[in-house]
Amino acid sequence: MALPRAVLFDLDDTLHDTGGIEAETLVHLCAALREELPDLDDAAFRTRFRDGRDALYGRVLSGELR
Repeated sequence: MALPRAVLFDLDDTLHDTGGIEAETLVHLCAALREELPDLDDAAFRTRFRDGRDALYGRVLSGELR
């Protein structure tokens, strides 16, 4: 029996808590940004961050970005 040439790990919330890590990271990022931008709207920033992430991921899935 031949060994597989590759192994694929699906890491988004399967083998580790991607959502939890991202949420915690955004809390710390917002706190750091607030030092320079005291009026930062955390919820709006998180929404823009996730929208940008999702748009970028869509471009990767479509093959536009490799």
